[in-house]
Amino acid sequence: MAKYFALAAFVLIFSASFAGTCHAEGLGTLSDLGKDQDEMAGALKGETKNFLKVKDAVTKGDIKIGISQDLIRNQYGDPVVAMRETGSLEKWVYKPGHASYFDKNKIYLLFDENKLLKEIKIISK
Repeated sequence: MAKYFALAAFVLIFSASFAGTCHAEGLGTLSDLGKDQDEMAGALKGETKNFLKVKDAVTKGDIKIGISQDLIRNQYGDPVVAMRETGSLEKWVYKPGHASYFDKNKIYLLFDENKLLKEIKIISK
């Protein structure tokens, strides 16, 4: 009987120490996940902030045809997406962080080969 008790005690102690190790590793993973989610939330908040600044500036006429990419980027932040269009046009997309690319709430800024604003498209709900 004492032999079984000793064996049970050994298994219990071994299991407890092993479980503690797994638990600590799991906490690190959870901590990393939390940091990643905080970074994602910050990025989405930044997308929304830039979208609202661009929308307000377009509405007020502060962003208008002929101004440079550098000026827009410096004053209103980076677009969510910048891509080449047909030919030498470049399209920037600003959208709220919570919106998908398929939502109808975004702003397209199209730039010519000289990196000057050529066209503004506002897509709204």
